[in-house]
Amino acid sequence: MKPLPDLQGCENRMLVAQNVRSTIKYTECDKPRCIYSKLKLNPRDLRALKHTTDKYDYTCGAILAPEGDVLHGKVFTRLQLACTSHIEFAYYSSDVGRKDMCAYCVATEIQKDKDLCKNFKVVLPVCDLCRSKKLEVPKRNPIKK
Repeated sequence: MKPLPDLQGCENRMLVAQNVRSTIKYTECDKPRCIYSKLKLNPRDLRALKHTTDKYDYTCGAILAPEGDVLHGKVFTRLQLACTSHIEFAYYSSDVGRKDMCAYCVATEIQKDKDLCKNFKVVLPVCDLCRSKKLEVPKRNPIKK
């Protein structure tokens, strides 16, 4: 079996907010997942991306552009995600996503935990229902005091 970066087509370090070009909603979990590309996509690539994403149903962990596809080697998704994974940090840091969407159930108009925001630079919004299910609030970059 190929190592993950070979399957994914890129190193994980490329999967950052500045390289998010679009999103795709996965069929099973209905969560938006980031589509990454090192370079900005030209109109032809954007049309091909729309055609590809309309043609197939995608699930978490699926390869976006398989070998032979015109976008193979140009666009990528994070393969390590499962339907139980929260929405990616890059989604919230990029210009393509909603900032008020629950990181787990995609409910909208959700506020970030103000107490956690005092201790971490990055805190994702999680709704009360998901908190009641004991789902951890995704956070990173502790603030040094």
